[in-house]
Amino acid sequence: SRATMRSPLALIALIALCVSVGARADTDEPFNGAVHSDPGVDAVPDDGMTEEAHAVAWIDVEMNGDIFVTRKSWQPPQYHLEDDTYVRMRGWVSTIRAAAAGEAVFRLPEDARPGRAEPWKVSMKGTDREILLGEDGVARLLTDIPADNWIPLAGFAFNSWRAAGGDAAGGGAPKAELGTGSTTFEEVELPKDEL
Repeated sequence: SRATMRSPLALIALIALCVSVGARADTDEPFNGAVHSDPGVDAVPDDGMTEEAHAVAWIDVEMNGDIFVTRKSWQPPQYHLEDDTYVRMRGWVSTIRAAAAGEAVFRLPEDARPGRAEPWKVSMKGTDREILLGEDGVARLLTDIPADNWIPLAGFAFNSWRAAGGDAAGGGAPKAELGTGSTTFEEVELPKDEL
């Protein structure tokens, strides 16, 4: 019948089309996103908006290694200082053992210390994780946290002490060691949720 005669021809035509499309896809010609690209002519110059042009320096945070670690597959806790006045955090820390409120989690260097105590609260899987970053750069737990529990830092951002016009000649940021001297949770009144 005629239908069976067309079927092999249609199959051959389909294979030929796939081969020609596949051959074009294997070329190293740049594509600029236009519907009708003309390789070699439509090459888009770097306008400074690419990810590489906006790469920033992330610096590792000094953790309290007696209680906290970063798991191998996680992003380590890091900070980025923008214009010497704005600090952004990222990464995760995990408890090795149960930790009590007031335990130091990490310490930021002088240039990244906040101008005031900064609370950070994350609720995950029914558990609140809360820290308070003191003006001396030491972050302490505000609540007890069980062993093998984690605290994400992505989204934690604040003004550094320099945002208010502070400078090193005027004494700089408060000094502190990882285990001493931080503002404690009793000394700061946290804002209440208004739900």
